Amino acid sequence: MKPQDILLLLKLVSIQTPERDDWTDPTLIALHSVRALAQATGISKSEVALSLQRSLANGLARRDVRTDIPLAVRPALIEFLTHGLRYVYPAAPGSLTRGMITGGAAVPGPARLTTGDALAPVWPDPAGRGGGPAVLPLFWSAPEAARADARLYALLAAVDGVRLGEPDAANRLVAVMAG
Repeated sequence: MKPQDILLLLKLVSIQTPERDDWTDPTLIALHSVRALAQATGISKSEVALSLQRSLANGLARRDVRTDIPLAVRPALIEFLTHGLRYVYPAAPGSLTRGMITGGAAVPGPARLTTGDALAPVWPDPAGRGGGPAVLPLFWSAPEAARADARLYALLAAVDGVRLGEPDAANRLVAVMAG
C-alpha cells in the first residue's frame, strides 16, 4: 500500500455518487479510465495502473462485472481508513503556515467545537485561504486534486482528521464516505 493508493481510492469514491448509478453510461466509464484518473489525481498513468493492481489485490477495490471499471469497496476502505490509516500514515501538525484547510475544520457539516484559539491544520500552500499548523498531505498532488473536486476535498480532509487523531474523526469520515 502506498499513499497514492488512498488518494486514488478516494477519487473512485468521489466518482461513485448516487446520482451516477448507471455503470453502463459511457461518460461514467470514461471517468474511470487510467488516463482520466491520472489527470484527476496528478498521479502518473503507470502509477495509477500499479495502484489499481495493489487495491484490487488487497480487496480495497474490485472490478464491476458488467463494465470492468474499478470501484472502491467502501466497507473495506472505511475499515482500513478508520482503524489502520493513522498507524500507517500518521500526520503531525508542524509550524504555522498559510495553506488549504484540512482535517475536521474542512469537512462540511455541523460546526466543530474547538478548544480556545486552536487553529485549523492546513496543507502548506502560498495561495491557501487559511493559516494554521502545517500538515503534509497524504500524497503531494492531493491538494491540487482536491481543488478540482469538492467531494474529494471533503474525503481527503476527513482522512486527515483520522491521521491527526482528531476526536470523532472516524464518524465524520464515515459520514462523508456515505454522502
